[in-house]
Amino acid sequence: MLRSTAILSVVSTVVGVTLTGTIYCDNQFSFYFNGQLVATDPVAFTPHQAVQVSFEWDGVSDKVYAIECQDYASDSGYEYIGTTSPQLGDGALIAEFSDGTVTTADWKLFVVTHGPTDASIAAGCSSTNLDACAIDDYGTPTNWFSSDFDDSAWTAATTYTAAQAGWGRTPTWSGTQCCTMTSPLDRSDLGCNVDSSGNTITVTESECQDPQQLLGSSSASFLWGSDMDRDNKILFRHTVAASTPPTPPTPATTTTQTCTAAGGCPSEATCSPTARTSAATQRVRKELRTLSAEEWSKVTNAIWTMKNTELAAGITAYGSAFKPYDYFVAKHAAATTDSRGDQAHFSDAFMTWHSAFVLEFEEALLAVDSSIGGMPYWDSTIAEPSILSETYFGSSPGTGDGQQVVDGPFANFPVGSASVVNSFSAYFGQNGADATMNYNGPSTGFLRGETSSVSDSVVVRYGGQPTLIPSADWETCANIDGTWTEWYACLERGQPSIHSSQHVGIGGMGGGDFEDPVTSPNDAIFMFHHANLDRNKMWYQLRTSSRWSAAWDFPAVGGIKFGFGMMAGQDEMFEGINLNEVVSSNWPFTKGQLGLVADSDASAGDVVTHSDVLCLMSPWNAPYTYDDFGGCAMFGADPTAGCGVVDVPATPSPTPSPVQRGQQTITGKIYCDNQFSFYFNGQLVATDPVAFTPHQAVQVSFEWDGVSDKVYAIECQDYA
Repeated sequence: MLRSTAILSVVSTVVGVTLTGTIYCDNQFSFYFNGQLVATDPVAFTPHQAVQVSFEWDGVSDKVYAIECQDYASDSGYEYIGTTSPQLGDGALIAEFSDGTVTTADWKLFVVTHGPTDASIAAGCSSTNLDACAIDDYGTPTNWFSSDFDDSAWTAATTYTAAQAGWGRTPTWSGTQCCTMTSPLDRSDLGCNVDSSGNTITVTESECQDPQQLLGSSSASFLWGSDMDRDNKILFRHTVAASTPPTPPTPATTTTQTCTAAGGCPSEATCSPTARTSAATQRVRKELRTLSAEEWSKVTNAIWTMKNTELAAGITAYGSAFKPYDYFVAKHAAATTDSRGDQAHFSDAFMTWHSAFVLEFEEALLAVDSSIGGMPYWDSTIAEPSILSETYFGSSPGTGDGQQVVDGPFANFPVGSASVVNSFSAYFGQNGADATMNYNGPSTGFLRGETSSVSDSVVVRYGGQPTLIPSADWETCANIDGTWTEWYACLERGQPSIHSSQHVGIGGMGGGDFEDPVTSPNDAIFMFHHANLDRNKMWYQLRTSSRWSAAWDFPAVGGIKFGFGMMAGQDEMFEGINLNEVVSSNWPFTKGQLGLVADSDASAGDVVTHSDVLCLMSPWNAPYTYDDFGGCAMFGADPTAGCGVVDVPATPSPTPSPVQRGQQTITGKIYCDNQFSFYFNGQLVATDPVAFTPHQAVQVSFEWDGVSDKVYAIECQDYA
């Protein structure tokens, strides 16, 4: 017997990632991923049903999608040849996958069969003279679906609209069978789970889905060859290159902080883990799906108030902490387009800037309604209930005609005018004589990135469902025993990236508002996502509290913007992102704005440096904490002792499915020569069905509560 106990604090390594997808081919397909057959459409003709698929990716290699799609056609190229009116059918493929891959013009294709041929049509081929018809068969290339197949000579796919391709004959699910099947020969009704020869076939519910319902609002395009009617069998391929970003370099000019003297180094009196004695004044930031319907409504109403209230009127009504919503979009744009270089992204300054940014937003939110208590966050390791719903943030992609977000509490959330930036001129330019703000806005006039061509007056999304971040990935970064640079690299460079994957996955490539790097706060999801990143930062600081006196080795000079393999150009060095420099000095944060000191304090107008953020917004000094810090002895001699996950509050969730904090599905692969039984936490998960040979591996899936120890037990029997 083999037995192993995994303690909760041990960080696991993710071996693979489960991907899912939806495929619709008129009429039948076979789908391969990285050279392995994943699924074959069980229905050869109609109904025109979508098939949901699930498959494993190793998380490292390129992702190669290969689909053979066959539009039904006889040897003449016609269908319904058993009737008096044969016709040419039109083929089409549309698919989307959970990693954000969708069918687009970037896919390549190879036409295997085409007909009737031009020559046979010239010789008299028609629907009334099928004997004269012929098709060209160019043969199927050997191993066309393999990962290393060279498809460079293949042609680009042609895209079609839904109106051109059509959704066909809608399937119906009887509860046990897939129905509305018809014959390709004479259009006769075949009933349920029957092929054209009268043989019973097996079709599951996941293989009998309505394609328009699942893919009608997708950003995917219908694909086919250049001749929709006469290209009959087509092979499609698409490769998503794996990103293997390098570890961010540590420049030779970087000075490690010893902080034994003054001059901006953290002060033991205010910054050490033992400096604070009580968490009584720390407000609590909660996971947004743990809020009651009433609590969530207060949050959304306050954000709408910020959106609809101008600066002067808001300060009069709500006090000096108030800021309009577009103030934050403009401030983000200013930092991104700073003449010295981006002050807010892809450098060590990313989290110091964004932590201050979210805190300033929280101060404004609480100025409108202090009963909210704290800025909620979105835990992206939890899948259900989905945040992209009528209850929370509306749909992605947007369900409006132009993929505008027209549902949920932020339906038709306005995007401001680029000129609104000028209304906040009193806040910038005074502390950054060495820098200018280069934001001018796009030609559309909206408050979006300067290259944006989106002309909608409300938020648009071109993406899909959020990327579910594996809990092990999250914990790896939160528990990393390394420098600030190493922690931030972990946050950014993962596959999927804890930070960037949500912007791309939800906003969608092509300029969706959450994807626009200049003005992504236009989408209300932004603050909730970045509050969650700040939560990871706090966990990291808590776990590495011994590094506080060296400011977690945040670069004192020589700060660099590094690409992590995802930004164009080489790593570059510029000013504004070093330890004792002002955070985004051209439009800075002040201690008073962030609520770090009272407005009446003499230092309220002091601008905040990166060192200040590390110190004054550390777990033991920040004016806020997080709901899952409840078990931490944060203010004793050992601030890392006793940390644990708190229970979800008993307050009812706005949706029927409450968040299960920490609950997760674990998958694995087991190979035993010859036969095994596998138990997890005392429960039988799987028994190898083969007693001797072949020597096969078995894939397993099981649930972990996210709290208890993980106990693996395997009985393995060599046949004798």
